[in-house]
Amino acid sequence: MLPISLLFTNTKLSKIGFITEDKCSFCKSESETSSHLLFDCIKSKSFWKDFESYFYSLSKEFVHLTLKDVIVGVIITKCPLLNYLLLIAKIYLWECRRTQILPNITGFKLKVKNKFETEKYVCMKNNT
Repeated sequence: MLPISLLFTNTKLSKIGFITEDKCSFCKSESETSSHLLFDCIKSKSFWKDFESYFYSLSKEFVHLTLKDVIVGVIITKCPLLNYLLLIAKIYLWECRRTQILPNITGFKLKVKNKFETEKYVCMKNNT
């Protein structure tokens, strides 16, 4: 995934004159910085809370994500599933922003399912 500073959020787009309003695509009230969009926004916080519950349902491991965890992944312990899901979640959040829909765990689960089915198909095609 691209470094977070490369994301063209509404704040950056507003600064370069591409758009006039810098408000968050989700909450419509705060300036849309990368950290706000991906973590601090009330809509993103709600998504991450549901994500933590979803991860627990898969792994039976509790996780409490911080901004650092969301941005760079969990690096203290080996968490390949968690880090993989975090990557998909960040892509999902960006797609929600791009398509002007609010993020929700149901949409994320569908994205994970589609990703799984795609990778399964590729593996079967390649006999791996």
